Amino acid sequence: MASSWLLAGLLLLSSAAEIIVFGRSAGCQARCGDVDIPYPFGIGGGCFRSEGFEIACNTSNGDDGDLVPTLAAANDTIRVQRLLVDPRPEVKVMLPVAYQCYNSAGNVTRDFYGDVELNKNGVYRISDERNVFVVLGCNTVAWTQNGDSGGRGIYSSLYYTGCVTYCSDSGSAMDGKCAGIGCCHVDIPPELTDNVVTFQQWPRDLRLDIAVESAEGLRYMHSSISHTIRHGDIKPANILLTDKFIAKISDFGTSKLLTADKEFTMVVAGSMGYIDPVFYMTGHLTQKSDVYSFGVVLLELISRKPTIYDKNYSLIIEFQKAYDRANSGRALFDKDIAIEEDVLILEEIGRLAMDCLNEKIEEQPDMKEVAARLMMLRRSRNDRQKNYNASPQQYFEEISIEENCKNFGADIRTNSSRTLLLHSV
Repeated sequence: MASSWLLAGLLLLSSAAEIIVFGRSAGCQARCGDVDIPYPFGIGGGCFRSEGFEIACNTSNGDDGDLVPTLAAANDTIRVQRLLVDPRPEVKVMLPVAYQCYNSAGNVTRDFYGDVELNKNGVYRISDERNVFVVLGCNTVAWTQNGDSGGRGIYSSLYYTGCVTYCSDSGSAMDGKCAGIGCCHVDIPPELTDNVVTFQQWPRDLRLDIAVESAEGLRYMHSSISHTIRHGDIKPANILLTDKFIAKISDFGTSKLLTADKEFTMVVAGSMGYIDPVFYMTGHLTQKSDVYSFGVVLLELISRKPTIYDKNYSLIIEFQKAYDRANSGRALFDKDIAIEEDVLILEEIGRLAMDCLNEKIEEQPDMKEVAARLMMLRRSRNDRQKNYNASPQQYFEEISIEENCKNFGADIRTNSSRTLLLHSV
């Protein structure tokens, strides 16, 4: 279970610039339970400054018949713990905890995103001085956002805050520590007015989504616009993520328009470890140059290793050895995502990456095929998550056989043997 919450309740700061403490009418209730009710807050008609400042006092949510103050204007029961006027008007309240729960297969079983309408009258904003945003759980990213950007820039909202938690196993987290392993926290931005939390499964589902969206972007560049564009420098640093973790291809500095009179460049620019060896040696930039580079990115996504790791190990060569030796890349998969239910999908991504790195250029898939195969894998994942009773292998085999036959003929590759293109550094 991954939870996201604001520490020690939420402190809501009144946005009114000028508030004068008037004398309270004789008929106004000055206390509810153990909480004092100073003006401009109040209980009952004529006892509070305006809508939003009204406090309800009842026993419906109290223990043993105790009186409990709540925000009257909220659409849910928001319990008030303290009300202050001096040195500034503040309300300390408790908000419900946002959560997302999973079963052992990694499927979401229930969730709540913390959505409560506590500020429909525009009275409150969440204090960025008194609160932090906390995420509890393993391998989870969660964030909250607020405000409409009005289309300015790539982000839909004005304010964001969030963090990522990591666990290598269930015993990784330590009591009393919140520094990223099982728990993370971050300051919140100013002017936040709600507590809606967005969860993203991390890193398993997110990595496949990034792969699919990046492949779709390259497919579009290669085949869906009037002038086919070759990027020439595909690498993780040139795949940006929006606030919704949607992948966008960036940095077209080395890209060339595919025209009849220009397929070669005198200046070879690209990143070692990702650059297509044919392009590197000849200056011939083709669509398959992007396919090769994308294959390297896929290996990084499923292994969480750089192209050169542990000082002198080549990620490409080690994956080739693994598939030649055992017809499996499992030994190199990132252990955080290599759960039994997803190993088949990871294997197919690994084999697709190997196909992209094939020495025989004519046998490399184009980006249309790469995108289609990745989308098929995502569909198999989504279908499995919708049906808890079917085994992962049953769903994977049914969909992969059907889709491969439909999209790629009868060429369902079962042999991992292939020769890879490599360039010396």
